[in-house]
Amino acid sequence: MLRSIRMVPAVALIALAPAGCMSDPMGPEAGLLSVIGTPLNYTPPNNTKKPGPSTAVTVTASVSVSIPGQTIIRESGPGNNGGTCGPGGRWTNPGGQTSSSVPHTHCTTATAATQLNVKFVEPADFILAPGGNVQLNFASTRSTAGTGCGLLGCVEGDRASQYNAISNYTTSRGVLKATDGNGGTWSINLTSVTGPGNLLNRAGTSVSACNGTHGCQAATLVW
Repeated sequence: MLRSIRMVPAVALIALAPAGCMSDPMGPEAGLLSVIGTPLNYTPPNNTKKPGPSTAVTVTASVSVSIPGQTIIRESGPGNNGGTCGPGGRWTNPGGQTSSSVPHTHCTTATAATQLNVKFVEPADFILAPGGNVQLNFASTRSTAGTGCGLLGCVEGDRASQYNAISNYTTSRGVLKATDGNGGTWSINLTSVTGPGNLLNRAGTSVSACNGTHGCQAATLVW
C-alpha cells in the first residue's frame, strides 16, 4: 500500500543577539558618537555647554570724576593774616579783638577743583562661537564634566556676561571692583548688562561705576 508523503518547507531559525552585542551602526554607541562629533556651532537648548575656544583678554573701564573746589573752615590755629581761628571759623586779630563774622575769611581755605580717576582692570575669557553665542567670563574655572555641563563641557564662573543667539538675549551676573587714588572703592554691577540683543561690544559695553561718595558714573567696558 502506497502512502503519500507530505513535504514540509524547511524553516530557518535565526537567533537574535541581545541589543548590547549588536554592531549595528545605529545602536547605542552611534548616539554617543553623534554627540561627541557635534560641530562647534551647535547650540544646546539650555545654552550651558561650552560653545567653542576661548581667548584670554584684559577688560578695562575708566571713570573720571570732576570734584569741584570747596571752602574749608578752620576752627583752630593761626589765621591767614595773623591772629587765631576759633569755633565756627571766628577770627581773633593779633590785638585780641574777635570778629563778628562767622566764618571769617581769615579762617577759611579755598581748594581748587580736581579730577578723580579710577580704572578697572580685570582678566577674563572671551568666547565667540561660530553659532553666534558670546561669553565674557571673569575669574572663570573650566570643567569638562559636571552638573549641567554634559559631554561637551562648560564654563563656570561667579562673574560673567553671556549672549544667547537663540533667544537673542544677554544675561550677566557679578560685580567688578576697583579703588581710586584716594582709596575709595568703586564697583560695576554686571547685572546692568542684561536685556534683549547682544549687549557685549568689545569696543565699548555701557555700564555704571558707583561709589558711596560720588554716586554712579557712566563707564564702558573695553577688551
